Amino acid sequence: MIWRERTAIRLLHLLLSIPIVGFIYGPVSQIAPAAFVTRWVAFPLVVLSGLWLWLKPRIAKQFYRRRVVHPVKPSGAPFKLEV
Repeated sequence: MIWRERTAIRLLHLLLSIPIVGFIYGPVSQIAPAAFVTRWVAFPLVVLSGLWLWLKPRIAKQFYRRRVVHPVKPSGAPFKLEV
């Protein structure tokens, strides 16, 4: 499941980078609607998807640490693990 999510986000990231390259090197900056979409839709989505691909493991790790519940005896005292 995680590979499908990562692959979809990576594909989105790469596809939305194409208009940015066209904006920088091509005539996209001269076309008003294309420039608007590139500046206000494509670029922020590329930045957010890149950050998500980079930082998702760290974010998921933080949330997992907070959700871990330590086992408790019915009496209320924590279990003691003996080796």
